[in-house]
Amino acid sequence: MMVRNQVIAPCMRGARKWTAFLLICCGCLIPCSRSAAADPAGEDKIIFTLSSADSLMADMEYMVKVLAKKQKQWGNDIEPNIELFLDGVDRTKPVRMDLFFDEKQAEYYRPYFPITDLPSFRNNLDALGITSAAIGKNLYRLESAFEGQMRILNNYSVFAPKEWLQIIPADLPGPGEAIKDITAPKYDAAVKIDHPLEGVERRRNSLKQVIANALAEVKKKSTESPDEYNLRKLLATNQLEKFQNLYAELDTLEAGWVTDVEKKEGRGNLILTATPGTSLDENLKQIPQLKSRFTRIPETEKFVATGRLQIPVSLPQQKRLAATYQAYLPVINQKIDTNKEMDDKQKQASKLAVQKVMALLEKGFELGMFDAFMEVRKGQNPKLHEAIGGVQLLNGRDVDEIVKLFPQIHSRFEVKMNVASEQDFQFHEILMQDKVPSMLESLFGVPCKINVATSDKLLLVGFGDNSLEWLRTTARQINEQPEPHPLPYCLTFKGHMEPFAKALNTLKPNKDRPELRGMLVEAFSQGDDYLEVTNKFENDQLLGTLRVEPGMLRFLGLAVAKFAEENL
Repeated sequence: MMVRNQVIAPCMRGARKWTAFLLICCGCLIPCSRSAAADPAGEDKIIFTLSSADSLMADMEYMVKVLAKKQKQWGNDIEPNIELFLDGVDRTKPVRMDLFFDEKQAEYYRPYFPITDLPSFRNNLDALGITSAAIGKNLYRLESAFEGQMRILNNYSVFAPKEWLQIIPADLPGPGEAIKDITAPKYDAAVKIDHPLEGVERRRNSLKQVIANALAEVKKKSTESPDEYNLRKLLATNQLEKFQNLYAELDTLEAGWVTDVEKKEGRGNLILTATPGTSLDENLKQIPQLKSRFTRIPETEKFVATGRLQIPVSLPQQKRLAATYQAYLPVINQKIDTNKEMDDKQKQASKLAVQKVMALLEKGFELGMFDAFMEVRKGQNPKLHEAIGGVQLLNGRDVDEIVKLFPQIHSRFEVKMNVASEQDFQFHEILMQDKVPSMLESLFGVPCKINVATSDKLLLVGFGDNSLEWLRTTARQINEQPEPHPLPYCLTFKGHMEPFAKALNTLKPNKDRPELRGMLVEAFSQGDDYLEVTNKFENDQLLGTLRVEPGMLRFLGLAVAKFAEENL
């Protein structure tokens, strides 16, 4: 068992990672209402809430002890270490933490903890390495493990770091009003943003130091080339800048999550609005104007997975993607050059194929959108699968030249061109008799048959023994409605995760996070592996839903238990 002052340090060190994780992975958002009297006016911040410590404990116990069956880790490590933090805390009221960004000092926090007994709470702080001394009415100076002040208001303690004492003034409102619409009984955990309408550039600038700090952590590895390092840093920069623009241009965002033990599922909802006149606002408003070529394709009966995606790709996004693809080229060429299993002709063909793929993708940006679908079903052999997918392109026929290069790249590829046709679609067959990549073998078996259909503006791909007929039927359905039409949702995905988890687990055992892959298989192999996501744009709001069966919750329980085993 850890003592308390051994617990606080790693928790504080991990705050940045948890902030990023929560913001990115929070799966549900709800409509927000502006409440001018609830918080100080003009604050740019992200609010995180838990409905209560008791609800957190109940959810974690369900995921770790009941679903993941990690009773030992729960009883010996997780529950006792959470209890260490709860002396003097009101376990029935919401916990809140505000996250702020500063252009020079990166991020800082304003946490609110509900308290039942102030002396016990101060003793708890002392045990965690934080000393407190009264310096005024309901005001305490904090030192040692945390330097700052604590103010007591409305049975809550609120903290501020010493550089930002002004965020806990004497007239600071209590935490409840601003979060009353995102706490129990509706949600177990939530995230909320309610930005002032002005201040887009202020918010953008406030993340400069956060980005600088994050990029400073992207250091060159001894095993990577300069091109590999530059690519990795570019990818990190892209993600950080996308977050910067999203945070700056958001008007409102709220996220709430419920773990429903009675119904044995987790649920979330999404609503996001953009500040009027921003690029985010313009991008979102393009969604209802987009039209898909795949509206006639039905959802597969008894699907393993089904999905549709149609999103705008703005000019800045196009430029970012083009720069990223160009950065990939030298890295891929290096890997081809160092491949000892390929001769010079194979390497030349591989480089040409990569070049053609990159050109195809870059040309596709000119559509200003991404329009795609996928369907997966069980094969005639119930242990294997069949899949089809498609994407709208500007020059689908260019794929034919790429397919012709496959036998030059490797002898395992047997290619037959023009094996069938459906109006303007031409069908080609790629057969791998052996040396099938492990994930494809897991899903589709050996030999592995891939069928490709191209037209002027479309690419269709099928996997599996009977995918050709399925693909031909799909081509006919598309031809029945040649004019594109809007989709009801810009994103839908519904699927059972077990076969994909097992396919991932066939990768090299000592690479690509084998423990994580093993946990995915364990979590999703008990018949409750369903996941469903939707997004649509309606009434100037991006709306979304998320629903998961216990398999995903079991995976979270396994991950928490693993973390506890290694760190507590």
